[in-house]
Amino acid sequence: MNKSILITFLILICWGIYLIANVFAGEVSKESQPKAVEGVLDLADWNLEEDGPVTLYGEWEFYWEHLLTPEDFRKNNDGSELQNFNCYLSKAQGYMKVPGWWENETGYGTYKLTILLEEQEGKLAMSLPYLMSSYKMWVNGDLIATNGEVGISKEESSAEWKKKAVSFPVKDDTVEVILQVSNFQHRLGGIWENYLFGLPNQITQQRELNLIIDAFMRGAIIIMALYHLSIFFLRRKELSALYFGMICFAGALRLLTDGEVMITDFLAISWEWHYKLLLISIAAGAVFFHFYLQSLYPEEIPRSFSRNIAIPAGIIFLLFILIVPVMTISLIENYLMIIVILFLICHIYWLVLAARNKRPGVNIFILNGVIFFLFALNDFLLRLHLIQSVYLLQFGVLIIVFSQAYLLSSRFASSYKNIELLSEDLMNTNRAYSRFVPSEFLSFLNKDNIVNIELGNQVETEMTLLFSDIRSFTSISEKMTPEENFNFLNRYLKEMGPIIRSNNGFIDKYIGDSIMALFPDDPEDALKAAIEMQKKTESLNVELAEQNYPPIRAGIGIHAGKMILGTIGEAERMEGTVISDTVNLASRLEKLTKDYGTGVIMSRASFDNIDDKQRYRVRFIGKIAVTGKIEEVEIIEVLDELPSGEMELKLKTKDLFQEALFNYYKANYEKAASLLKEVLEKNPDDKIAKLFLDCAYRY
Repeated sequence: MNKSILITFLILICWGIYLIANVFAGEVSKESQPKAVEGVLDLADWNLEEDGPVTLYGEWEFYWEHLLTPEDFRKNNDGSELQNFNCYLSKAQGYMKVPGWWENETGYGTYKLTILLEEQEGKLAMSLPYLMSSYKMWVNGDLIATNGEVGISKEESSAEWKKKAVSFPVKDDTVEVILQVSNFQHRLGGIWENYLFGLPNQITQQRELNLIIDAFMRGAIIIMALYHLSIFFLRRKELSALYFGMICFAGALRLLTDGEVMITDFLAISWEWHYKLLLISIAAGAVFFHFYLQSLYPEEIPRSFSRNIAIPAGIIFLLFILIVPVMTISLIENYLMIIVILFLICHIYWLVLAARNKRPGVNIFILNGVIFFLFALNDFLLRLHLIQSVYLLQFGVLIIVFSQAYLLSSRFASSYKNIELLSEDLMNTNRAYSRFVPSEFLSFLNKDNIVNIELGNQVETEMTLLFSDIRSFTSISEKMTPEENFNFLNRYLKEMGPIIRSNNGFIDKYIGDSIMALFPDDPEDALKAAIEMQKKTESLNVELAEQNYPPIRAGIGIHAGKMILGTIGEAERMEGTVISDTVNLASRLEKLTKDYGTGVIMSRASFDNIDDKQRYRVRFIGKIAVTGKIEEVEIIEVLDELPSGEMELKLKTKDLFQEALFNYYKANYEKAASLLKEVLEKNPDDKIAKLFLDCAYRY
């Protein structure tokens, strides 16, 4: 077995194991689980927690051309059916197999399923696949999901293509599911896929798993497409890279039109065009696959086929899709699928000829072709409900993409050595991304995973904000080279980060040499961190001096209050941030440290929320006006972070200083000036006292 075949088998084995795990995690085998019989699914002996979720497979009650609601199924107190219900029952079609469709029928109807459970109280959940083509669902009388507009005519209804997961409360041993369905857009109406029923965590896990698979496959395929197109633009002669890139784009479009998260989730397009994009992705993939194969094996695949069949058929099919309504297309859809399968069989034949001629890489092509043919046949038979399986074509697309990427890399080894570096960089980027979005930020947004973060997610909460900034960093940095700047700054930040985390905080962002940190629990955590950061800065200056770096001094502002955590930006670029006047005030306090010649300033209201205030040495240093607020904010200076000599002088003059500020704010400026001069006689370096003395003289 050559290397190409071996690698392909490894890919198939890996994906096979993953697929099997996915199937058994999300859908219990239909041979072992209970089935609905005459509109009743008996799960009394089925433990959802131990036995897992079940599919609502089997016979549902079905009422053709009647849109019934829970009220229509209610009974009188004596147990007799309502009169209008008898009318509906007499015209009912009986029972409909789910999944199943109304072949060659358009119209509307109502499904009903009764699920018998063990006596329980709590919540259950259901995964709702796409349904052709609009529905309303009630569970135990409550409307829990809608898709499009259900109506009795094409004019009164509208189609929508969505997959959902819903949860609902259960208080007894019976769950009644009522589903109104209408379809006037496609030849095949009704429920195409199984509904998954289980505990909320089971349904959530299954949906998250599907989302991860979708995100991985789309991301991988799009990256492959861009990579191979870039090769083509760098070397225009490599047409195989161009065609393979377009195959990848067609595969990505296929996943976007029929995946867990679909194109309609972020683009406002109609159901009609959604379905047409699905068909276009299949047709485009088949055409580009032909040209890709021909570029690799031009001697086996006749150009006359491309000129006389492939190109005209592709153009005709594209125009047919764009012009003809989906209802008309659906009438011949199965025949089109047969043409695609025959198209693949022709190419397998040409690949066999290439293998006989011992063309390089042809064995992996043959194996890929067979796998893709089998997967396409599986999906075709599954659509006809002739077999019980899962849709595999998307996995076939991914297998072909990866294996063909290897094939091209073997043909252009010198150009494709970087593909391993690209994959490694992608993995490292994914791992590194967790360092850009703190886990604490995700928890406040009630998100377990970065995948779940969406633009506009936000939550209002109360916490303490700490702003730190290196004084005169611009003048310091001007004396350094760019490399020295980064080394110097990272050396400082390396010491500050652990201090913040050890005091129950987390860093929201770095703004140049500034740090913006959040402390969710207690303002005292921020105060402890600030004191430790200043003391660490002093010890760090000793080390920096040995490396010929200048000494640094940082200013820190602390304020607690309400704020909004959330994501801002746009679809292609967003980031987490904090929005509040708390942020503005904390930033302003940090800037005041430079004017006041001190290290840490904290709002008094935040300090007063600390339980053990007596352990800290602070002094009141004035009030500041805040934009948009009537009352001024009192602020304090934290003395614990100061060198012992400076702290002792400020403590000795604290009472005089506080009395001076008391008189200052009472407009007794002469008395305040006298006291401030006395403070400065004992501590000439008290910059704050000098500032207030100057202000008192002006008055």
